[in-house]
Amino acid sequence: MAAYVNAQREWVTYLRENGVDAPDPDAEGQVDFGDNAALKKNTKFLDASENCVLKG
Repeated sequence: MAAYVNAQREWVTYLRENGVDAPDPDAEGQVDFGDNAALKKNTKFLDASENCVLKG
């Protein structure tokens, strides 16, 4: 579980470095973006998420 939480923290850090306002993950690694359907269509969010996966 610790590896998952650390991975989520790294993902949030990467999102922030790429212009996405992301909240901190909780103790279980969950990141609560709320009911933000627009974020899932946001090109900054999508590009940063994809690049983070490719980077890792």
